[in-house]
Amino acid sequence: MKRIPLIVSTAAVCAAVAPATAGAQSSVDVARGATTVTLDAGTAAVLTGTGAGQLGLTLGVLRPARADLPRLRFPVTTGHARVGGDPPALRGGRIRHSGGISLSKGGAVLRLRRFIINVDRGVLTADAGGARVPILRLGGDIRLGVKGRRVTVSRVGLTFTPQAIGALNQTFGTALDTGAQIPFGTAVVRTRAVAR
Repeated sequence: MKRIPLIVSTAAVCAAVAPATAGAQSSVDVARGATTVTLDAGTAAVLTGTGAGQLGLTLGVLRPARADLPRLRFPVTTGHARVGGDPPALRGGRIRHSGGISLSKGGAVLRLRRFIINVDRGVLTADAGGARVPILRLGGDIRLGVKGRRVTVSRVGLTFTPQAIGALNQTFGTALDTGAQIPFGTAVVRTRAVAR
């Protein structure tokens, strides 16, 4: 998976991490806050609609996540980011979340919990029945801003991975193309840098 560099939009990152020499990387821990996902309207209609060609699934959230459709909010627990380069860019890291989502129809249920945004691999992973699975690819015109200790990652595009599409097919007996580029939505992460 291609690494996605995230360009820091303000020099205030120096308040969160020590200055690094050229080519070196510094790490900053983050905690608290939340990631808000705005669902793609077309995909949401296909997943939850009951018309022809629609799957008729029920979308739910797993606490402490919250839903105010079309937005889903997942609390950030902990994480870290590696920053380096000149100008500074986010070179890697992970951001962990609590809560999750469920998709159900009849007696079939697919639960996805404890999301991790994995910048190194360019994916968002989830605990699916005890196994950690990459369910969404990261993309889009990703931006990162730092103001004091507030850290914001925005314009994060999310698309289903083949593993996620395969899990839908297996759970609900659908025949979605695992190679299709199906958008899930966009995400904004708002969290805080914390002292080690």
